[in-house]
Amino acid sequence: MKKRYALLLLLIALGLIAWCFTDTSHQQRQLINSIKKTVSAQSFDLNQPEAVITIPKINVEYPIFNDTSDESLAKGAGFLEDFDRPDAGKGGLTVIAAHRLWRTHLGFLRLNELGKGDTFQVLYQGVTYHYRVFKKVAIPVSQLETIHDLASPTKSRAALYTCHPFPTTKERLLVVGDLVAVD
Repeated sequence: MKKRYALLLLLIALGLIAWCFTDTSHQQRQLINSIKKTVSAQSFDLNQPEAVITIPKINVEYPIFNDTSDESLAKGAGFLEDFDRPDAGKGGLTVIAAHRLWRTHLGFLRLNELGKGDTFQVLYQGVTYHYRVFKKVAIPVSQLETIHDLASPTKSRAALYTCHPFPTTKERLLVVGDLVAVD
């Protein structure tokens, strides 16, 4: 009898966990669809996503918010402050941060699987920026200022940023890509 109750409780718990992931995934899809439909510089709102990131190799498609506040990262990714936004041909560095694992979504959990030659895209202000990974590096938290060294004066770059090694926060993993196409 106790085994049946334990099994029933386990099934209920698994159902609740699945519902949380499904509900959040649905909310993220709604945010992504809304930004894809209404992307414009005039509709700037801190509570709405500013862009969308897609990483095909690890099956990621998340909204990107204007900041990396707890509220924004609970819903998706965020542009790291003090860095550029995607812009073709100007050089510089865009940094996009996300948790590796959040209570209700996987975030950049599998970011470490990306390597040289893999691709990711950022939809920003109606333009899709395509990046090809050329570097993956882990930086100790005490040396985060070195992220600026990844910028290029002649190439537009984007870095995907998360805690490392999972599940610690000792370092930050950066996967850096050069802009290869814009459409």
